[in-house]
Amino acid sequence: MDSLAKSQLTLEGVRAYIAAMRDGVEQELTKSDNASKNDLFLKARLRNYMLLEAFLSTPERVKKAIEQQLSGIGSKI
Repeated sequence: MDSLAKSQLTLEGVRAYIAAMRDGVEQELTKSDNASKNDLFLKARLRNYMLLEAFLSTPERVKKAIEQQLSGIGSKI
């Protein structure tokens, strides 16, 4: 957040921020007292962070992650 305030946004800074947010969600998911709805929201957030990390790392990983998401959506419908 400091980088954003100083207008010094870098790819590495964004990657670090997303990784920190993903770690926070992972910690929340390990708690046993999560309600079903909260658990679902945490999993959705985690998936979003994972997709963002894939997007920022390499185009090949993005393609694979999107294809997996689409195949998961198609099988649920």
